[in-house]
Amino acid sequence: MVIPEGELMIYDGTGNSLKNLDKTVRKTTKALRDHDDEFDSIAVSGMSGVIVGVPVALRLKKPLIVVRKESDNSHHGGGEIINRQGIGERVLFLDDFVSSGETQDYVTDKIENEGGTIIAQFYYDNHACKVEGIRSGWRT
Repeated sequence: MVIPEGELMIYDGTGNSLKNLDKTVRKTTKALRDHDDEFDSIAVSGMSGVIVGVPVALRLKKPLIVVRKESDNSHHGGGEIINRQGIGERVLFLDDFVSSGETQDYVTDKIENEGGTIIAQFYYDNHACKVEGIRSGWRT
């Protein structure tokens, strides 16, 4: 099935993606594997993004970019990009779900300031893929 641009396609309504991390990682990797030649690196933000992003990036052999929000009150502070040198021209944004779109906008701005372009977003909660912007016609 072709995913029309800007639409959300749910292919498995299993609920919270972190209840079964192994299943979430396997399904996310499987959905992205056919498209791994279309993106150079994977960007995530927040703990849930890192938890799923690390094994997915390793399985797909892609650099993982962690974009920390300004509000991240950890040891190193917020607003930084971890693995900045791994940013490719075409970046996939991996996240659990979209609510307001603020995280997506923040990550997009940070990646673009470093010379990359977010070419698609993959939302793994409920195993959904939302394809926006440049890429359309991805199949899952």
